[in-house]
Amino acid sequence: MLLFFCTFISIEANTRTIEHIFFPSQSTEVDPALTVTQITAASISMSWSNFGANYKVTITDLTASRILTTFNSTNTNATVGGLISGHTYRCEVADGTPIINVDIVMG
Repeated sequence: MLLFFCTFISIEANTRTIEHIFFPSQSTEVDPALTVTQITAASISMSWSNFGANYKVTITDLTASRILTTFNSTNTNATVGGLISGHTYRCEVADGTPIINVDIVMG
């Protein structure tokens, strides 16, 4: 079973709203713009809405407190491997200021 932790951030007129939600799922739309799905014991696929042109994708291993990978993409999807079962990862996609992210516990 996967456990997703989502952070929704909304910035309007210098006001930031943050919501945290925990829920189990195999594949879940956790933000209107970002979906993360575990495809093997060590890999995930990510897809997001087209909200820009050049995206910075960052995967952080929260369990080990380190950035696993950061890369730029013009696509609206990516596959990331090399993940460790039992670790929690933060998947972030940014295009300038907007950042969308999802935390996933690999199972």
